[in-house]
Parts: sequence; structure tokens; C-alpha cells
Amino acid sequence: METINGPLKIEIDPRTIERIAKSVQKFHVDESGSGYPLWAVVRAVRSWLALRADTYVDEVAELLTTPGKSESIAFESILANSTSDVQIIADEVDDSLAETVFTGFRPFSSERLGAMALYIAEKGRDIYKTKLNKLLFYSDFVNFYLHGRSISGSRYIHVPFGPVPEHYGEALEQLATAGRVQLLPAGHQSVLVKPTASLAKEDELTSDEKAAIDWVLETYGKLSASEISELSHREKAYRFTRPGEQIAYRYAAFFETLPHTEN
Repeated sequence: METINGPLKIEIDPRTIERIAKSVQKFHVDESGSGYPLWAVVRAVRSWLALRADTYVDEVAELLTTPGKSESIAFESILANSTSDVQIIADEVDDSLAETVFTGFRPFSSERLGAMALYIAEKGRDIYKTKLNKLLFYSDFVNFYLHGRSISGSRYIHVPFGPVPEHYGEALEQLATAGRVQLLPAGHQSVLVKPTASLAKEDELTSDEKAAIDWVLETYGKLSASEISELSHREKAYRFTRPGEQIAYRYAAFFETLPHTEN
């Protein structure tokens, strides 16, 4: 739609769009038992409204959730397409590279994942298991962004509480069995990861890898477990994947915060 002076711009309060999106999201969950993530519904509602500037906003949620209405049918198509571009990073990868794309172009090493966990537990503060797995995620992906490969070779999986390394539990248990960390209960379903005096082992991590982890600790180390979990949910690496899916390391380039690199 255009005016004499150019395109007509109509602004709608983001809170109104979110309210509409939540109603639509709830409708889908109630109807099918599953639904789209909120960001995808918000995206689709915006797209739908952009095509129908003459729609009365207060009627939108009802229009979009009434089966059989032309408006609802058109919206369902937009909603289905709202996540169609989120698989680009993985879909463009040749099948022969699929293994390395999701491991950061190196084979998985439980020892290196354990070394990362140990280094973080020693240098960080208040390192609980939930917080640790997010710090591992950022460390592996930031190292990939900086150097073209991960540190541990771990696959990261999209789960309800954020990205999690695939063999995270086993790596921690190995450290605990070896006496290198203590896993201490700390309240409801919380476990504190505490390094022991038998920490040091030489050459487990390179200086570049330690520098990447140090940047992550400096940037995110002071966040609580819930804060860093919430932050990881906002990353495209999480928003553009679905529950149970592996997360391609190439999403590292789209993190909200990244270390500076020299050109």
C-alpha cells in the first residue's frame, strides 16, 4: 500500500503482536498437542498483518484460529513457511560432510569435553551442571567461530532447557570417578561441579582453546544458570532448530555476542 509520498507504514505495538501470537500458539497446542515456537508464530503474525493492513487488530486472534475461514487458511500457510528458512545452514551441507558439520570438524573426544568442563569448573564461579553445559556450548562454538573447529568434537542437541552436549553426563561421571571433580547436591535438582586438588594435567587444551574458554567465562561466567539458559534460547542456533535436532556449528557466526577478530 502506498501514499502520495511513498509506502504507508503502520506500526503495531510489539506487545499486541506477542499477545496475538500467544493466543495462536495456545490454539495449536490445544488442538494438536504440539505447536510452533513463539518466535515463529510472532514472525508469521507480522507477515500476515503486513498483507492485511485494513484488519481490525482486536479481531486477529479469532480470525487466525477459526478453522475454515479464508484468513485462517492463509495464515496456516504463512506459519508453515515461517520456519522454512531455519534449516538453511544444515540443508546446504553435502551429505558427506554432515558428520563433521555437527561435531565442529573434529572427532568427538570425551577426554577433551571433560578437560573443558574441568577448566571451566576451576576458573569459573558457582558452576552448576545446568550452567556448565551452556558454558561448554558457548566455548565449543566460539572456538569454532575463531579457529574453524570445535574443542571437544561434541554434538549439541536442542532440548527444552537449551543446547546440551550429547555425552555431557558421561564426561562428568568420568571426571568424578577419576577423582578430578566432586558432584555435590545443592538444592532442588541442582548439582555443584567442584574441582579437586588433583586437577592439573598438561596439554589437554591448547592455548587458543583456553583463550576461547576464557572469553566465554569473562562474557557469560557471572550469569546465573537461568540467565545463561535464557540467553542460549535467544540464539539462532537454538531458535532455528527443533527439539531433538543436532545444532550445526556454523550457527556460531550468528551469536548475539562474539569476540573481536583481526581482519
